[in-house]
Amino acid sequence: QSWGHRFLSNQPFEVSDFKSYLKIVEEHFVIPDPEKRKDLIQNAAQKLAAEVGGKVIEDNELLTEVANLVEYPVTLRGSFSPIFLNLPREVIISSLREHQKYFAIIDSQGNLLPYFIVVANNRPQDPRVVIRGNERVLSARLADAQFFFREDRKKTLFDRLEDLKLVVYQVKLGSMYDKVLRLKELATYLASEIAPAVVEKVKRAALLCKSDLLTEMVGEFPNLQGVMGREYALLEGEEPEVATAIYEHYLPTASKGVLPSSVSGAVLSIAEKIDNIVGCFSIGLIPTGTADPYALRRQALGIINITLEKSFHINLPQIIRRSFELFENKAVRSLDQVLNEVLEFIRGRFINQVVTNQGFDYDVVEAVTSVGFVDLVMIFNRIKTLQELKLQSDFEPLVLTFKRVANIVADKPGGVANPSGFSHEAEVNLYHTYLRIKEDFAEAIARQDYFAALTQLLQLKPAVDAFFDQVLVMCEDTNVRQNRLALLSNIANLFREIADFTKIVTGK
Repeated sequence: QSWGHRFLSNQPFEVSDFKSYLKIVEEHFVIPDPEKRKDLIQNAAQKLAAEVGGKVIEDNELLTEVANLVEYPVTLRGSFSPIFLNLPREVIISSLREHQKYFAIIDSQGNLLPYFIVVANNRPQDPRVVIRGNERVLSARLADAQFFFREDRKKTLFDRLEDLKLVVYQVKLGSMYDKVLRLKELATYLASEIAPAVVEKVKRAALLCKSDLLTEMVGEFPNLQGVMGREYALLEGEEPEVATAIYEHYLPTASKGVLPSSVSGAVLSIAEKIDNIVGCFSIGLIPTGTADPYALRRQALGIINITLEKSFHINLPQIIRRSFELFENKAVRSLDQVLNEVLEFIRGRFINQVVTNQGFDYDVVEAVTSVGFVDLVMIFNRIKTLQELKLQSDFEPLVLTFKRVANIVADKPGGVANPSGFSHEAEVNLYHTYLRIKEDFAEAIARQDYFAALTQLLQLKPAVDAFFDQVLVMCEDTNVRQNRLALLSNIANLFREIADFTKIVTGK
C-alpha cells in the first residue's frame, strides 16, 4: 500500500507489483523519478518563456533543488514591474533564485525580461491566484533590494574602508582592514613582478575589494560579494579593469569554476589566495584529511589554474615569503615551517590536478616537481615535454644512464672537475662532451625549450656508457676518485635541472 499526493490524491492505494508501481503512483500525482520531474519543469518553463519572447537562464543546481522540493511539478509564469530592471542584473537574479527559488527569463541578447518561472507542488483551480501571490512576494523583495541599492550609493567604497577595522577577518589574523592592507602590498608586489603594466590598477582594486562587505545589499545577499563591489565601483567612476578585478578576485569559486578574465583580476585573485593560505598555515590552521574549513585546497587549486591559464611566471617561494612578512607578529610558526609546508601543500594539489584531471603519468610529474617547486609554468612545460619524450625509444636508455650516474654520486660530495686530473681517454672524452653540450643546454633551459635541452643530454649517453665500461670510478687514489665523482656530479646536476630521472618508472 502507498499514498498519493497530499493535496491532489490524499488517499491510500494498492500496488500489486513493481512493474506497475510507477504508472499507478503517477496516476495519484506523485512522480518518483527526479530526472523526469526535472525534464517536466525544464520543458514547461522554456515553453512559458518562449511565449514572452525569452528563454529560461540555465541553472542546473536550482533545477535540481526545485525538482526535489516537489512531487508533482506545476510550472507557472509570473511577472514583475519593469522599473526593477534598473537594478543590477545579479541582484534581480539573486532575489529570484536565492529567496524564492524562481527561474529568471532573458531575451535573445541575454537581457533580463520582467518575467519569472515558479514551480508549484499543486495544480491550482485558478493559477492566477498562485501567480499573483508569488508576484506580490517578489515585488516586496525587489522593493527592498531597490532601497538597499539607494542607501548603499550614499557612501563610496573608499569611504567604507575605515569601517573594515570593525570586521573580523580571523581572530588571530586581525581585521578585514588589516587584510586589505596586506592585499594591497602583496598584490602590488606580485604585479610588479609579473604584470608591471597593471600595478596601479591592482593596487586600487586591492584597496576597494572588501568594502562591499559592509553594504546593505551584500548583507542581504552574501553571494553578491564582489559582484556589488564591481557594480558600485563602476557607478563611482572607477576604471573598468579595477571594477572587474574587485569582482574577479574571488574567482574561481569552485574547483572547476570560471577563472578571472582580466590580468588585474588574476593577479589580485592569486594574492588573495596566497594571503589566505599563508595566514592560516602561520597560525596552525592546516587542512586535515577530513577538515578544510577555510577551503584552502580549493584556493591552492585556484592559484594553480590561474597561473597556468595566464602563463604567469611566479616565484612561489618568493611570494610566500613576502606574504609571511606582511603578517608581522601575528604568526606563531616560523617562516621556514610555513614556507616548506605551503609549498608542499600546493605541490600536492598540483600533482593531483595534472595527474587526475589532465592525464599525465604520476612518475613524470613526481620527477619534475621533486627538483624544485618554484615556477608552475616552467614545471608544467617540463612535464609536457617529458611525457611526450617518454613515448620515444631513446628515452628509457637515457633514464637508465642517469640512474646509473645518480646512484654512484648519491650522498657523495660534488665539487668541480679538474681536467688535468683525467688520465683515461674515456673520462677525457666524457668531460669534453660535457663541456660541449653544457652551454647549448643552458641556453635551451633559459628559453624553456626543454625538448632541445633533453636532446643535448642525449649526446652524453654514449660517452657516459663508455666511461662506466672503461673507468673504475671508486678507485683507491682519493684525488682521482674525487675528480671522477665531481665530473659525474656535474652531469647529474644537468639532468636535475629538468627532473629527478630516478623517479621515472622503466621496464614496463
